[in-house]
Amino acid sequence: MRCRQTAFRLRKNPQAVLGQAETLEGTKACAAEVIGRMTRLCYRHQNVRYSAEISRAKEFIRENYADSAISLHRVAEEVGFSPNHFSTVFSQETGQTFVEYLTAVRIEAAKQLLTCGNSRMSDIAFDVGYQDSHYFSYLFKKHVDVSPREYRSRSEEG
Repeated sequence: MRCRQTAFRLRKNPQAVLGQAETLEGTKACAAEVIGRMTRLCYRHQNVRYSAEISRAKEFIRENYADSAISLHRVAEEVGFSPNHFSTVFSQETGQTFVEYLTAVRIEAAKQLLTCGNSRMSDIAFDVGYQDSHYFSYLFKKHVDVSPREYRSRSEEG
């Protein structure tokens, strides 16, 4: 389509792009392309605007993952967002929900503890923020594909 080729040459002047369309349908297609570009630019700007807060939130999570009371509400409050807004922005910025990110941080910490000592599974579960060692084992296996005990024994072998 001629509009698409022209659009790449005339990026700095969206109205000039629309002027290049030869038909009503072409004009509609060019308008849709310009609106799409503007939306993507706004989205990028929005992410840049929130990147500092999301970085602070991630750091807060990494520092406090062992606290079983850590919650989306608490982290949102820490960075000055409402819980709903924080949830949306966090997911857009990281590609993970808050719970997915928190779980990943906890699982990575558990892997370290499993390879660096002989603590009981219930103690490791507690140390990474889980009150229920059975739930911890379930999540660990779900994310790592082996049980915590098997992970520990494999790390001792290798």
